[in-house]
Amino acid sequence: MFTHINRSRFCFLLNILFLITLLASAKCLLGQTKPAGATFPQKEISYPFTMLSSGLDTFNRRFPTEKIFLQTDKSSYAIGDTLWFKSYLLSGYSLGYSKQSGILYLELVNEQSIIAKRISVPVALGISWGQIVLSEKDFPEGLYILRAYTNWMQNFGEEAFFKKNVFINSLSADHWIVNQSNSMDVKDGEERIGLSLKFKKAGTQTPAYTQFKWQLTNGDKILKKGLYETLNPRLETKISLGEDVKGPLFIEATESKAPAKSIRFPLVFNGSSTPDIQFMPESGYLISGLPCKVAFRAVDSWGKGINVSGVVRNTKNEDITEFKSTHKGMGSFMLSPGDGERYTASITLPNGTTSIYSLPPARTSGTLIQIRNDAGADSIRIYILFSKDLLNAKTYKLGGFSRGKMTYNCFFNATSQRLTLRIPKKLFATGISHFTLFDEKDTPLNERITFINHKDLLNIEIDSVKNPNHTRDSIPVKFRVTDISGQMVPGSFSMSVTDDSQILADSVQNNILSQFYLQSDLRSTVEDAGWYFNGAKEADDAIDLVMLSHGWTAYKWKDILNPNIQPAFAPELAFQVKGKVTNIVNKPVGGTRVSLLAMGKYSLAQDTITDARGRFVFDKLPSMDTVKFIVQARNPRGKSFNIGLELDEFHGPASTEYPQPVYLPWFVNSRKTSLHEVENKEKIKSELVKLRGSNILQEVVIKGTRKVEDVKVEYSFGDKEVMNAGDINIIDFLAKNIKGFRTAHTPGIITGAQYKAFETNSARIIFSIDNVSLGSLYTPIQGFDAPFERYDFISSALTEIKVSDVLSVDVGKTFFRNGIYFVTVAIKTRSGNGLSLKRTPGISVYRPLPLTYPKEFYKPRYALPASNSSLSDLRSTLHWEPNLITDESGSNSSHFYSSDKTGFYTVIIQGTDLKGKFGFASYKILVEK
Repeated sequence: MFTHINRSRFCFLLNILFLITLLASAKCLLGQTKPAGATFPQKEISYPFTMLSSGLDTFNRRFPTEKIFLQTDKSSYAIGDTLWFKSYLLSGYSLGYSKQSGILYLELVNEQSIIAKRISVPVALGISWGQIVLSEKDFPEGLYILRAYTNWMQNFGEEAFFKKNVFINSLSADHWIVNQSNSMDVKDGEERIGLSLKFKKAGTQTPAYTQFKWQLTNGDKILKKGLYETLNPRLETKISLGEDVKGPLFIEATESKAPAKSIRFPLVFNGSSTPDIQFMPESGYLISGLPCKVAFRAVDSWGKGINVSGVVRNTKNEDITEFKSTHKGMGSFMLSPGDGERYTASITLPNGTTSIYSLPPARTSGTLIQIRNDAGADSIRIYILFSKDLLNAKTYKLGGFSRGKMTYNCFFNATSQRLTLRIPKKLFATGISHFTLFDEKDTPLNERITFINHKDLLNIEIDSVKNPNHTRDSIPVKFRVTDISGQMVPGSFSMSVTDDSQILADSVQNNILSQFYLQSDLRSTVEDAGWYFNGAKEADDAIDLVMLSHGWTAYKWKDILNPNIQPAFAPELAFQVKGKVTNIVNKPVGGTRVSLLAMGKYSLAQDTITDARGRFVFDKLPSMDTVKFIVQARNPRGKSFNIGLELDEFHGPASTEYPQPVYLPWFVNSRKTSLHEVENKEKIKSELVKLRGSNILQEVVIKGTRKVEDVKVEYSFGDKEVMNAGDINIIDFLAKNIKGFRTAHTPGIITGAQYKAFETNSARIIFSIDNVSLGSLYTPIQGFDAPFERYDFISSALTEIKVSDVLSVDVGKTFFRNGIYFVTVAIKTRSGNGLSLKRTPGISVYRPLPLTYPKEFYKPRYALPASNSSLSDLRSTLHWEPNLITDESGSNSSHFYSSDKTGFYTVIIQGTDLKGKFGFASYKILVEK
């Protein structure tokens, strides 16, 4: 019988219930699908658009889209911190809460594109919140991508997921920090880097003499290597770059002494050796004889916009037009291509060097869409341009779309080279609207997106704190939310408060406004996306450059008009265990009894009967955060023999193909905020030592001897670790749990030839499955051990093994000779059948990814004498409150206690009315001694 009750989980569900009641009483139109922010007239669509419009409506009903935004308490973390988050899961069409999904998946993907952590959280009314503990075991120092999605969203590809960079730092006084003052110049037509690096410790102590082995790399290629001693003031040298050097350059520095500490970081210098510059004609193409706006975007190896200028020249080397970037490396110019002409752009980079880029070639025939969207106008001007050969009176169609609906349409004949249209903006909701030009056969010819801004954001007014704020003081925060007409707005909001001396709170970063109105409809990441919603006058012009240069997640008309297309991933409204029962010839078997037994922390037993399709489902299950299910199917005679059982298990998206951006780690040209965090952590550590004295458990080192031929198990992973791993294969499990696990190119022990192998800490790994060496099962294809064949065999075999099939994993060492040792990984499967992995007929063991429920954020209460602490309070996150619900008056309030740090704190409040409107506000609070 299920008896466990979790207090935090109960509070979460109670809050959701309160939100439902509040919004219902406030007539928040739960279930409304009509987007707010603009009226969509029920205009009768003319015959030429009937198929397109009905096809789009049918597709939207069958494939409703979802959008996600995650607010986190801060943008960077130290190992051991807790990442607090609130999620908003909304309908992609109405931007009201999503009715499609009740479970949300969150992942932290590391720089090796391995999922370091995956959790699932329950969602109600599109809202959820929770936490991820950033333990040292799971999260080595580095950049991680926090991505969020539902199972249903996998139908639309990874471009539909929410993604955010999260930095996890190893902030310690013993960490090496690096100051870079590199330079770049050109000599005899060849780029050269003047390398200038200074190494020191993050703490105040003077580091002892240390020798580093260093190397400069470009991808897998080593450009230069050498030795550096800390007795020297700086590491300085000149390095010439070849033409084949592309992308960012990295320095890898490793201490020569044992135990060796290593750091890896990208080079920083003025300018960029290989900027990425793209030219994008408006609506897709250049057409000979037709004037066209050409947008461009210049970014460095970090993905940041850089200022460039240049000139366009024709094949006669004549100057046609000049241009320069106006915002974040973006800009535009007009070009009317001549017949048979090709164009190049001579671009001057920030470091003064000049590079030549080719513009896209012009087509001899085609159409163009041009849009003029002036911020102060109440309508959009659209120009349709035809090449002369298309002036044949054929019919064309223009469709305007907003949030998945066709809100404008017209059709016309090609009788002149230029057609002008004026379209009211009120037909479109705030956000990205899209226009497509079709021919008579409904073939899309051109697409153009534009941004509509009705200035109808929610206004969040944070009341000023009248009294002076002091350290360890209770600080009240009251806010009020109104809409564009001044009416009070009920809704769901979240608040974070961080210390500016430790956390860089950036008001222009992606927020709830920029995510739902802008970023979620674009392929490329918008730099400083929040800036476009802070009221800057330049934002209206700059946002049109974003429309031209960042790539829209376009409608796939072939899929939309295909009635046979089926979703590959099902929606998940709640946690269920379901699957299918088949017979010996793989045909579904109806009327079969299926039993479900929960084991471990919870006890639960249920039975059900399969339907005519052999399908079964166990729903209305109690909330369980960790559980193992035994599912068994029996035929009418009560036997499981010759019964096939297939469970619908969750399969997350592949992470190996996900690229990580280049980033500057905290220990390179360190900001004061990072060094303050180091100081604070060292101070707390020192105070703990004084407070606890000899009660602190000191490190214990056990030394001993062993026989060379022995294999000694050093640590094991049993049922508990395997159960918590989720639905991954054994390679991903080992990568997460064995420090230094990687694929490497290493010399063979005998021949010295380069081989590809798994290793950890420079030691080769030997795998065994159910006491059988995996290497012994390998048979060379060509009669000899080819360098990569053995690795490919072992990798393929391990990939096929699911963690749910594994009983235990033992990791140990065995010595070879001359001090060389191997790491042994012994895998035991539940079936004991090795690679065959034959399961018992009709029985499956199912370990679902456990649901994560929210915990309460710790709040000190200095007003109570018993709660006062002699330890310094140096928190970087002062307050986190994910569930602030405004009532009918649009108001709510909270309070928090300041720490021992004086200076400015940043308060961020953002949220939604769950009907398609959003608000964001940032506020500074000054704390004095």
